[in-house]
Amino acid sequence: MKTTRNTSSGRLRFITPSGIVLFIVMLFGSIGGQKSFGQGVGISEVSITPLPSSILELQSTLRGFLAPRMLTTERTAIVSPAQGLLVYDTNTKSFWYYDGGWKAVMGSATLGGPDQLLGMNGAGSENEYKTLFGTLNRISVTHALGSIILSTPQDIHTGATPTFDGLTVSLLSPNAGVYTNSLSRLTSAPPNSGTIGYWSRDDIGKILSPSNSGDAVTTRGNIYTTVGGTITSSGLLTGSLGATISGGAINLNNSSNFVTNINTGTTSGAVTIGNSANTITLPAFASAGLVHNNATGVLSTGLLTNSDITPGTIDLTTRITGVLPITNGGTNSGAALAGQSIVISNGTAIVQGLAGTTTTLLHGNPAGAPTYGQVANADIANGTIDLTTKVTNVLPVVNGGTGQSSYVNGELLIGNTTGNTLTKTTLTGTANQVNVTNGNGSITLSTPQNIHNGASPTFVGLTLTGLTANSGVYTGGTSGLTSTPPTTGILGYWSRIGTILSPTTLGDAVTTTGNIYTTGTGTITSAGLLTGSTGASVSGGAVNLNGSSNFVTNINTGSSTAGVTIGNSLNTITLPAFTT
Repeated sequence: MKTTRNTSSGRLRFITPSGIVLFIVMLFGSIGGQKSFGQGVGISEVSITPLPSSILELQSTLRGFLAPRMLTTERTAIVSPAQGLLVYDTNTKSFWYYDGGWKAVMGSATLGGPDQLLGMNGAGSENEYKTLFGTLNRISVTHALGSIILSTPQDIHTGATPTFDGLTVSLLSPNAGVYTNSLSRLTSAPPNSGTIGYWSRDDIGKILSPSNSGDAVTTRGNIYTTVGGTITSSGLLTGSLGATISGGAINLNNSSNFVTNINTGTTSGAVTIGNSANTITLPAFASAGLVHNNATGVLSTGLLTNSDITPGTIDLTTRITGVLPITNGGTNSGAALAGQSIVISNGTAIVQGLAGTTTTLLHGNPAGAPTYGQVANADIANGTIDLTTKVTNVLPVVNGGTGQSSYVNGELLIGNTTGNTLTKTTLTGTANQVNVTNGNGSITLSTPQNIHNGASPTFVGLTLTGLTANSGVYTGGTSGLTSTPPTTGILGYWSRIGTILSPTTLGDAVTTTGNIYTTGTGTITSAGLLTGSTGASVSGGAVNLNGSSNFVTNINTGSSTAGVTIGNSLNTITLPAFTT
């Protein structure tokens, strides 16, 4: 067998097998600092004993190991590369080894700094050191000795109660009320029943009532119904500035035995009932006869007496017809009587070491005399150094290695504060904020639930510092939550047009066990029947019943038996003229 070897002159020298043996003897005999043992070969500037498991051990404090250097095209042109073949690619500035395919070891020109991770570059051709950054107000990154902790500004798990200055839910309608549906999600659609703000809604009866029993309902505007809605009070119905009821028949205490009082107490205003086109029916009085009033204005019935007639009222010439018979005290004569007559009436690098300056290794030359020099790329046969079986121990970080020999799922190499070692550890998440799931060659980061723009996260509670305490919640023009009621749109069960609030469901009734009243100059108007189940008290202004209306006015009609009191001694009671 013949062996070829590159020489310094570049020519090929053929050496016989016996020459090879002689060369080896000269090589190891001439180096006093080198020893050969059955377990392996050691090359060093001083005497060393190779480790038992190594076939070749190199030691030096002045020089480094120089691997074959070549271009990328030369590396990829190597025919049938052996498993573990190692070369230095001068194009990519990194070491490459063969393992079923060429794989880069590392390509960074410098060691990574503190708190940096080791990973591939954007082209996927070499490793590089990377710094893990967070995003302001989203994910925070905290670097510690051998660890990296990720967190969000606050807890966002399903049981959290985060605080935000504002919140925009794109599925909410702008300028509308905010409710919860059957899944406790925010919506702009009012539910059919339940408690909304201070209101409760009975879906069956379509009745809106304050959720706190006994609360009163008040406004500085008007309260009224449309179409056929009615206003009904289970207590007293009061109009502080008076009341005007028109457009339908008026029933006061119809089929009731309660007393009806109009302009009583200290009232001194006049009471006007009807006009000349009305028919006024007063209940029967205890006594038969005509309606009388006494000195205090109390009406009564009785027979006409002489004191009921104002002197000079009866004009005997135009008001009296017929002839008074003798049985009624008349004369029974239409003719003048003779003589004197008397008439009486009843209501969130690997680095390359520096080249040595002292020659320590023995090389052959074309004349066969050995010379010293550094190991060159041509000194190492292809496939000689098998990283899998010929290398022992772990290359430390200061020599361009990682300093680690084994890993578990999810572990990363993280630069620590000393800046010259790498710590092997996994990423650490923060409970209820960032979750870290380590897999085979993968690390998955996640938050407890989806928080993207189209998500519908669930929280136990939510605090928005931009909202006013103890107030209603609405949506603004961009669907952001606000405490400022919109000037128009749907609010709760209410729709607002201009200054008018109406139930969003046409025909819904408004009810309360408290009072319904207005302040300022607000009025209460009913498009239907205005009813006071336990009576009505209207004061503070003129009271008009069917003013300028042709509807019938009934007071204490039907089966009512209580009396009707109109006015007192200071009133002026005006009854229209009777037709007969």
